[in-house]
Amino acid sequence: MQQFAILEKSLGDITGSDVGDEMLAAIEEGRAIGAKIALVDRPMIATVQAMAQVSVDEMYRLTGMLPDATKDIEGGGAGDLLSMLKEDGAVDDLMKQFREEFPGLANVLIEQRDQYVAKALHFILNDVEGKIVAVLGAGHIQGVKAALEKL
Repeated sequence: MQQFAILEKSLGDITGSDVGDEMLAAIEEGRAIGAKIALVDRPMIATVQAMAQVSVDEMYRLTGMLPDATKDIEGGGAGDLLSMLKEDGAVDDLMKQFREEFPGLANVLIEQRDQYVAKALHFILNDVEGKIVAVLGAGHIQGVKAALEKL
């Protein structure tokens, strides 16, 4: 897990933001317009517990990739990655590749979280009048949208 933290910090240094900055910005903007605030991401402990069900082989393959990814990002490769992710369909392609290579992790980190967020948003949509603004990572937009449509 320490490799995840190093990778996350490297990306934050390059992009000029820390993990959670987007949520803090959303909270500040919501307060500025008098909106109610609801943070609906799945609790980290539930995600960590679910990761215990992912095969050791899959976890090992991912953690084996992290040192190289961190070096690439620290070496300036993040700019290329960020530019690539802005291209149409790039996030969908990356998510598809992740699902193919790491199906167990994709289930825990993407699908289960998408379902959790969609259920929370569905509850909020049925409980609150007016417009709702949801802040999602790009890799979660399609899954949450699809889950909401089913609900």
